[in-house]
Amino acid sequence: DPVTYTSERMEIIDAKIIELPSIFLKDGKTSTEFRSAFLSLTREKGRFMEGVSRLIGGVYSNRMVTDLNSELTPFEAVAYEDQKRAMNLITSKLLANDAFVFDENLLKNLQNQKRAAYSSQERGNEDPQLHELVVNMQGRVIAHILHPTVMTRLVDSSQYGNTYLPGEVLDDLFSGIFVSKEIPTTFKMNLQSKYVDALLGGLGNDEYDEISKAAIYNSVLKIQLYTKRPYGNVEVKNHLKFLNWKIGKALES
Repeated sequence: DPVTYTSERMEIIDAKIIELPSIFLKDGKTSTEFRSAFLSLTREKGRFMEGVSRLIGGVYSNRMVTDLNSELTPFEAVAYEDQKRAMNLITSKLLANDAFVFDENLLKNLQNQKRAAYSSQERGNEDPQLHELVVNMQGRVIAHILHPTVMTRLVDSSQYGNTYLPGEVLDDLFSGIFVSKEIPTTFKMNLQSKYVDALLGGLGNDEYDEISKAAIYNSVLKIQLYTKRPYGNVEVKNHLKFLNWKIGKALES
């Protein structure tokens, strides 16, 4: 059961991350190994989620000879319940507002070596690029789910047993990413913006089938309605206005 296994692994990884300071942060040692272990474990969470995402729109290909007495068929869509469990795990452990909450004291020690976090002689920053790390992990999972091949497979497999169609898949993603009256963290704001970009890109992509395009369009309209009445602090209001502007501009062109 990949969903249960991944859920358990996520808990183990979170527990290991909490233990890292006691293992690596000792007198006389640099924090290089600590940083490496933290980043490795965090990325591992993303890889497990990528594996679970393959259940959505998944089809088992059973290599077999014809046997009229067998219930097994050459092609078998992943069960609706398993796809929904996979989506629930993704939205709760990867896309939720509290999916990435880091200990401030832990983050302050994520240093490669003893020098300034930024130097004009070097490219970029040396401080931990947490937002890039997180949105890249989230983006890879979303990119798989939204891929034209996966969307088309969801539609095609409905002819031999699949009942989890693009419309419901995108409704579930919307509910997980745009929660009513939730004050999004900066991680969530990044995710929302990148997700909107992915949907808008899908509207102009001829690789999508018409059923999937209609589902994408409907989801874009739902997000546009969600962003019409900005709420929260100044940063959140500006963020929602920006999303609304992006959608309006795309739909006008």
